[in-house]
Amino acid sequence: MYQDKRKEFRATVTAGNNRKLANLGESYKTRSGVKNAVKRLQKYMPDSKVVDKTK
Repeated sequence: MYQDKRKEFRATVTAGNNRKLANLGESYKTRSGVKNAVKRLQKYMPDSKVVDKTK
């Protein structure tokens, strides 16, 4: 997760070798909004990790 230039939250999907696979394609006004989107995505990728770069 990261914040874009407009201070909105976004997330990307990265493989274990740090290769970017995809991004969520939309921004979220709150950190909790993007976290919920990531949780939904993790249902399909249970071994994935979340890296929060907003802190």
